[in-house]
Amino acid sequence: FRSQDGDFSFTALKQRYNSELANDVGNLLNRSLAMLNKYRDGVLPEPGELNDSDRALIADVQAMQVDVAEALDRQAFHLAIERISVVVRHGNRYVEDNAPWALAKQGDDERLNIVLYHLVETLRLVAMQLLPFMPTKMNLMLSQINNQDMSDERLSYAEQGGWGLLKAGHQCAKPSPIFPRME
Repeated sequence: FRSQDGDFSFTALKQRYNSELANDVGNLLNRSLAMLNKYRDGVLPEPGELNDSDRALIADVQAMQVDVAEALDRQAFHLAIERISVVVRHGNRYVEDNAPWALAKQGDDERLNIVLYHLVETLRLVAMQLLPFMPTKMNLMLSQINNQDMSDERLSYAEQGGWGLLKAGHQCAKPSPIFPRME
């Protein structure tokens, strides 16, 4: 479909949905909560001493918050979404680089705790940023992270947007796919 406003194709939409939502956001949510449930019964562990990989992820998440706010102020919605996508891709790289399954196998509980905490906190802040764009889906995501129905909650980024607001001992739900792949 072509008009003066641009091109639209269902094939391109499906490819972008599968790539950015199902593969990136959905996969990060599912694998992170699955590992948290497998290794810690869904209970958020206390994060210990950080390494450079952890500090880089936190810095990227915090910069995302500033960058997205600036983009939204300019009504540059495409830039806001792209900046959030950068953090989601960083989160997926963080999983691969830190290999929580290998940490569990090696018995490195301290490092595993740090990685699991950072993944869930990153997901929470990504969901808060995507909330204005996809309120129903992000409420589902936040409901899994918070282990309670968030659809009636008044969610405010000003109140719930800071890093580290999820506390050790917090119970997360088991993952449930929110972005099934389009065939």
